[in-house]
Amino acid sequence: MLTTCLRRPWPVVLRAGTDLAAAAAAGRPGARRALKETLLRLPATLARRHTLPPHVEHAARLLDRQAAGRP
Repeated sequence: MLTTCLRRPWPVVLRAGTDLAAAAAAGRPGARRALKETLLRLPATLARRHTLPPHVEHAARLLDRQAAGRP
């Protein structure tokens, strides 16, 4: 989650955060702790935020689509 916050565009960060919060609310093992740790480290992470170069972000989006089973 913190790597996503550091490098990916805001819509991707928000989607990942929403997924983590939903997993924590559903009681998935480790999700509550991960959410807590993310929130504790978020201010320092955001202070170091530098998004990926456009060509690398494009490749990351292609990988995201492939992992989700979309063409």
